Amino acid sequence: MSQGDDGNTVIVVPDKAYSKPNKSYKSTPIVMVDGVAIKASNYTVSYSWATKSEEDDATKYEDGFKVTVGENDAYALVKVKIKLKENASYAAAKNGDTPVSIEGEYKVVKPDEKSIDLSKAKVVFTDKSGNKKPSLEYNGKEFYTPATANQDDDPNAVYVKVTYKNDPVSSELYDVKWTNATEKGKATVVITGKGTGTTDAKGNNAIGSKNASISIKPMKFTKTTKLPNNKPVVANVFKDVLDMVF
Repeated sequence: MSQGDDGNTVIVVPDKAYSKPNKSYKSTPIVMVDGVAIKASNYTVSYSWATKSEEDDATKYEDGFKVTVGENDAYALVKVKIKLKENASYAAAKNGDTPVSIEGEYKVVKPDEKSIDLSKAKVVFTDKSGNKKPSLEYNGKEFYTPATANQDDDPNAVYVKVTYKNDPVSSELYDVKWTNATEKGKATVVITGKGTGTTDAKGNNAIGSKNASISIKPMKFTKTTKLPNNKPVVANVFKDVLDMVF
C-alpha cells in the first residue's frame, strides 16, 4: 500500500495479490481529508501501470488496471490519479489554470510459496487482553492500533487479530491504517501486507490487503461519565446528544 498526500488530503490505496495475466486488479482508493473519508461521488479515478522492471520509465505505463506482471518481476506498480469534480463538496487548488490532482500508487504483488494473501484473511478487533470488541464508543478522541502490544490501557487503543486459514498472522508482516476513526458512525481499517521482503520467524510473508470496519456508537451518559477535557470535544459530544434526541 502506498499513500499520496496533498496537505491535509491523503489517498490510501490497498495492494493486490497477483494470480494470472491480464486480470482486473482494481484497487479502490480511500480519499481522506483530515482523517475523514470523502464520498467517491466527489472525484474521478484513473489508473495506469507498468511492471517492476519498467516502473521508472514513464513511457512504459499503460492505462487501466488489467495488469500482467513481468515473468522476472515480483510486482507491477499501478499509479492512481484523483481529480475532484467541478461540482464536488471539496474544491481542488489550481496551479495556474490547471486543477491540481492527487496521486497515489499500489502494487500488484506476485506471491511465492510462503506468501499469505491478506484479502483472504479474517480480522477481529480486540482490546489489549485479546477480548473481542464488537463495537467502539465515541469519546471525542481518535481510535488507533498501537505499533506494539506493550501499550498502556488506552481506551482508544484497538488491536486487530488477523488469521489466515485459522492460523494467526504476525503483526510484523502488515501495516494498519484507520479512517473515520473519531466520530460516531463506521470506521474503516486497511490492513496491508509489507510484501515478500518482510518475513516472520517461520519465513512467511504477507501480500495484498484487507479492509475491515467497526461501528463507533454514541457515548452513553451516566452519573460517572467523564467528558474529555477540551471544549471542542465537549461541543461534539453534545451535538451527538442533540442528534439522538431530535
